[in-house]
Amino acid sequence: MGFEELHEGEIFTDNSKIERNKQCKTCMLQSDGTANTNDYQKCECVIYQYPESKPGYVFDNTGECEYYEKDE
Repeated sequence: MGFEELHEGEIFTDNSKIERNKQCKTCMLQSDGTANTNDYQKCECVIYQYPESKPGYVFDNTGECEYYEKDE
């Protein structure tokens, strides 16, 4: 059975429209941006540097980052 048959009649969300890392948008610890991504939307920041990444609850906006510092 294929994906289409397995999920026939279901409505899917376009996850590309969901803004990730909302609290990071105003955080002074965010990474620098690149041509391909906004800086606050990256999985890394000053605290969480590769190979670490931001916790899932920060990424999906379900919890507060303990290191958040508002950029003034």
